[in-house]
Amino acid sequence: MAGLDYKLRMSAESLRELYKDAARAPGVMQIELRRGIKKAGIRVQRAVAIRASGFSRQIPGKVKVRSSFAARNPGVSIVVDDRSGEAAALNNKNRAGTFRHPVFGDRENWVRQTAHPFFVSSAHPAAVAAAADISDVMDRVGQQLHFSGGTFR
Repeated sequence: MAGLDYKLRMSAESLRELYKDAARAPGVMQIELRRGIKKAGIRVQRAVAIRASGFSRQIPGKVKVRSSFAARNPGVSIVVDDRSGEAAALNNKNRAGTFRHPVFGDRENWVRQTAHPFFVSSAHPAAVAAAADISDVMDRVGQQLHFSGGTFR
């Protein structure tokens, strides 16, 4: 991966504990939680892919959603799985302007290219809505597990 990722973080402790409790409960609550979080991540993935489609045919297909319930880092990540580095170069560290690169690896021949900062500027607004979706899923599963108290927001 060329270094483009966006992690949507909720309360990691709450998410991990809820996932463990859902695993011990009868039924399909753990699956519902996983699917709900993945669905929220897809909202962000689509926003990034749509923005990238304005200047690239390859990058939109490389935008992926990864969800994790690992103890150290639960949540959902949006990544651009681009080993060539094209996406990171065009994103230009989320800065407008131009960048220089060699023509097909020829270090004697360099050109300037217009940057297309697309990643964070499209991921962040969609992530705000996705965070609300994840909170809703967590609340729904928590209610099914008969948790009392407030929400997971």
